[in-house]
Amino acid sequence: MAEDKATTLHSFNFPAVAAKIAERLQRLLQWIPPKARLSVCAGSVVLIVFALYMYLWGGSSVLNLVCQHSLKSADLTVIVDGNRNFSPQLASFVPKPWAAAVLSWLQW
Repeated sequence: MAEDKATTLHSFNFPAVAAKIAERLQRLLQWIPPKARLSVCAGSVVLIVFALYMYLWGGSSVLNLVCQHSLKSADLTVIVDGNRNFSPQLASFVPKPWAAAVLSWLQW
């Protein structure tokens, strides 16, 4: 049984697979306009490095959003890892142009 695994591993042709991957990447890069290739490649490298950094060394966090509202105002609280980071009180008043006319008609 150990010989079966060894023969299947040796029968896998790594250079052929690498050549197929390189050919597909080359076709993909030829699809991108020449002026944009450098920025796409640089952005891809930065994205991969950032993803690896976040996967290997990035910690986990807990984000809580608390929203309490009424018809005229709202309280929004952003809590990250148990610390209140942002807590504005949002108020709104929308004047109704027809409201003054209706109230004056009712009082008449």
